[in-house]
Amino acid sequence: MTLPFVFDVPPQFTPLDLAAEPADQADRVDRTPRMIADVWPAATAAQRAALTSAQELVVEQLRQGGVRYAATVLEPAHPTTGLFTVALHPTSDHDPLSALAAAVRPLAANVRAIDIPLGRALIIAQDSAVAGRRVRQLQVAVHLTADDAVAVFGIATEHLHEWETYALHLARVVNGVRSRPGSPLRATPGQGQGL
Repeated sequence: MTLPFVFDVPPQFTPLDLAAEPADQADRVDRTPRMIADVWPAATAAQRAALTSAQELVVEQLRQGGVRYAATVLEPAHPTTGLFTVALHPTSDHDPLSALAAAVRPLAANVRAIDIPLGRALIIAQDSAVAGRRVRQLQVAVHLTADDAVAVFGIATEHLHEWETYALHLARVVNGVRSRPGSPLRATPGQGQGL
């Protein structure tokens, strides 16, 4: 699941295995119950199986949504968790950021255009209800003109009292994105104000 750029993540991020090949997927399904037992020794076989099944469903949904990288975020200072993702969506649209802004504004999303080291970007902030809980999500979308794609970096958590920490994680990752060696990274040019 190669991305056309590289980035660094803080130590609070634990990458999720998004492998889709049958052998890799089978290895993940075999490995997950053992990992659950390590952190939750009292879990029954049925609980481990249910969590493994739920994880596989989440992994498949992430992959279908264009996610190329995902990590759980654990903030140990105030035990909270979140999800960080990077998705890549092909596009032939000359101005996909304007189309994206028009599409998400009716969904009660707060949208604004900004400039980051990569170039012009959209910040999309939205609160939603998931299983009766309020979840806040922040996304940064960048049109990668050289790749005819839109990269979407996102972070989400239900732990709103720690929201500033999660938003800072996203800002640091996005501001640190750089091209792969020997591969130019071009985005829609920006106007000079940052994230």
